Amino acid sequence: MNLQAIESIKDEQLFEHHLKASRILFLLFKRGFIDIRFVISSFRLSRYVYQALRNKVYKFILLNSNINQKHEIRIIIWKILLGLNSSLYQNESKQELIRDHSPQKLEKNLNSIQLDIDRSYSHIKEINKDVLLKVLKRFVSNNSLDYIQGMNYIVGFLIYIFKDEETCLKIFETLISKYNLKIIYGNNLRDIHSLFYIIDCIIGHLNPQLQYHFKCDSISSQGYSSSWIISLFTLILQNYQGNGMPKFLVAIWDVFMVDKWKGIFKVISFIIEELEEDLSQSRIDEIYLKISELLKLNSKSDSILVEKLIRKYDSIKISNKMINQIEQNYYEIKKVTRAKEESIKSLNI
Repeated sequence: MNLQAIESIKDEQLFEHHLKASRILFLLFKRGFIDIRFVISSFRLSRYVYQALRNKVYKFILLNSNINQKHEIRIIIWKILLGLNSSLYQNESKQELIRDHSPQKLEKNLNSIQLDIDRSYSHIKEINKDVLLKVLKRFVSNNSLDYIQGMNYIVGFLIYIFKDEETCLKIFETLISKYNLKIIYGNNLRDIHSLFYIIDCIIGHLNPQLQYHFKCDSISSQGYSSSWIISLFTLILQNYQGNGMPKFLVAIWDVFMVDKWKGIFKVISFIIEELEEDLSQSRIDEIYLKISELLKLNSKSDSILVEKLIRKYDSIKISNKMINQIEQNYYEIKKVTRAKEESIKSLNI
């Protein structure tokens, strides 16, 4: 038996050890013998061997635990997942983002920010508009990306959760770099089309009949999911007809923090599945209306939807491997298309 095989066995044994330990920790936690912080701290020491297990633990805590001070626990877990407790944060997230804007471009960004802030979250007292303005101004002043509408909703949501300016700025910069929000806001919004392609392929894989109906009516995911993607669903808060923070929105961000883009694709698949029967019999104008109306939540519909998401989330069969393969296909098709266009141009010359 070679050294690599021995190391593999060791890794499997270590994984099994942590799996058993995690079950014991959960049993003790659920029966009230240990504090949730002890469970969290035990997983902060983990590395690649059981990172997937750790994320499942965090997701379980975030979605399924009825614990006191759940909001406080959520903040702890989100910060761990974002790596904000790491001393490496500054070097990891800032280097590739920093770039000076020209005065004209900076002024244009600041004008757009002010315009969008004036018309966002006006009815929500928990979101301090002055803090929102400061975070967005600091972000565009110090980073390479221009301001894009949608950033205001995400940062406003973060202010609702975390309150202070410095934390919200760090989290937003981390989301851009580590959670690949650059795919939404970078490259003049050209890369965002890869996300719509992935959504179309996933819906086609999970529900081929519905996707066929969409194709026949020329319905693309861009038409119904662009506002969800650009705002990472935080427009739900803007349109919420209940009191406080929508639980469904928080649950979406819980799975996004743990599973990143896979979590967003799962949520979109869940929404489409919820409407499958209606959508399969609807005309094009009705389809867009029904999809948009579903997320105009009140307290009752919010509670129903979040319970369904928690119950069904793990059964939605989407993997990172699938996502990566679809994304690779998208860029290969794009490369072939670009080569054909250049060939046609050269013939015309």
